[in-house]
Amino acid sequence: MSVADVEGSKKLPDMAAMIDSLGHDRLTYVVGQRIGSHHIHGTWPSLRMHYLEESADGLLMPRDHDCSTHVNQYVFVPLFVLDAMEHFSRFIFRAQEDVTPMIGLVESVRVEIEKINSEVVGSDFQKVEGV
Repeated sequence: MSVADVEGSKKLPDMAAMIDSLGHDRLTYVVGQRIGSHHIHGTWPSLRMHYLEESADGLLMPRDHDCSTHVNQYVFVPLFVLDAMEHFSRFIFRAQEDVTPMIGLVESVRVEIEKINSEVVGSDFQKVEGV
């Protein structure tokens, strides 16, 4: 592959466009941007605030990992994976009698994750009616 081939290749869509193409609403994008990996490839202020500290002589050094993991990280990503598994199952299994058990399994795991999450954060993760 040449430099021209790489430069001429189709660019990947941004995250918001990818989430929209999956049929999720704008809130999914907003919540997704709050997960921890955003700090890895996010903003310089976030890097400075969460992962670096200034030494006595003015050098920036990695700081101890004292930022607690937010519960959304344990909920949001698995729900996306389950959504992908559901769509993949619908693609692979053409017969309804083959896909139904797999979709049931995925849905039962999704419900369990949401139950555990509601124990931790209450109704923060529930959709608001009419929005």
